[in-house]
Amino acid sequence: MIKQLVCSMFVMLFLSAGGTAWAEEEKSGTIVIAALKTWVNEWKREVPGTGRTLSDSIALVGPAVEVEINNGPVIEASYLMSVSDYTFTEAGAASEFARRDFDLAIGKWLNPHVGFFTGYRNSSFKEKEMRANNYSYGMFYTVRGSVPFIGKSSLYANLTWLDARLKTEGQAREDAPGWIAELGGRTVFTKQIAMRLGYKWETTKGEVNHVKDSFRGTALDLTYLF
Repeated sequence: MIKQLVCSMFVMLFLSAGGTAWAEEEKSGTIVIAALKTWVNEWKREVPGTGRTLSDSIALVGPAVEVEINNGPVIEASYLMSVSDYTFTEAGAASEFARRDFDLAIGKWLNPHVGFFTGYRNSSFKEKEMRANNYSYGMFYTVRGSVPFIGKSSLYANLTWLDARLKTEGQAREDAPGWIAELGGRTVFTKQIAMRLGYKWETTKGEVNHVKDSFRGTALDLTYLF
């Protein structure tokens, strides 16, 4: 699966770098885009010696903003929170976790089809019964690709490396690197309103306890251009 995602990304980058001559509207000045982001996903935990557990699906929802300054740097921020809790059920007992994600990034579109971004991410997971907090945080590095599809629609692919650390309450901090991949399409309804729909994977793995956390599900963004 990872190999297929990476290959898809490089195909899109190759098409972008090849100088495909699709018409683009000329942009000038500062562009501000506000978005409502949603990610419906499930959480799979793989613990050595214990096995795998899978949560119920939940939705992360929240606002995001993107500012592009005179065809130059792009600054982005988003804050998502779970509208319900991840629920794991084992041996008749349930454990529930609420999640919150904060992302802050800066980047640049090298041309209309290829961009590179870097930033900081903090994901928190609060266990409901014990009220214990777990954090995954650190820098990330993203390559983005986009190609026109039909009419005003386009296809996109994002591949992110997470240089993350995991802090579990009551335990020592450990490195837990991982990746995020997303594939999907974008369509424009009006000059201001657009939608992006895709499928997103996220995974991290602790280098000490070797616990692997994986998330996957459908991502939907509604955007408004000011």
